Amino acid sequence: AAGIGRDGRPAATEVIIDGANPIALGNPRRGTPVRAEPRDWARITAAMLIAVFVMTGIVIDRLPPWLPVVYLGLGLLSLAAYRADKRAAESSGWRTSERTLLGLDLLGGIAGGLLAQHVLRHKTAKPSFVMASCAIAVLHVAVLAAALLGLVAVPYRLA
Repeated sequence: AAGIGRDGRPAATEVIIDGANPIALGNPRRGTPVRAEPRDWARITAAMLIAVFVMTGIVIDRLPPWLPVVYLGLGLLSLAAYRADKRAAESSGWRTSERTLLGLDLLGGIAGGLLAQHVLRHKTAKPSFVMASCAIAVLHVAVLAAALLGLVAVPYRLA
């Protein structure tokens, strides 16, 4: 739109540039570039480690062949829950409880939850949530590693 600049001369105001990050008036941090932090790499690494451990466990016949389907399904469900909560937070809508998000992660959606935290930049600033999420990731990695090493037996055959 056309308007008057600071110097009193005609100037463009409220200009929108295609492809640029818009800055939300209600949230001054939105639209600013986000630096990768060590925690970001930890989230991605943990999610990848879980996937590799699950697939390796199937190949060496220490984990049930249906386990990737469970991890994938719950991971997608967890990702969707984080996304819905992020949207609700931005629009002051009905939020998903942290207990629900962490519960989905605990049941097997942790890889999806970690990726959602990284991609959506959601629930990454609250230390108690980050620590709980980290503990769940460590638990999954530890249990899967123990199964791979044969330290725990995972019964999965019906016959």
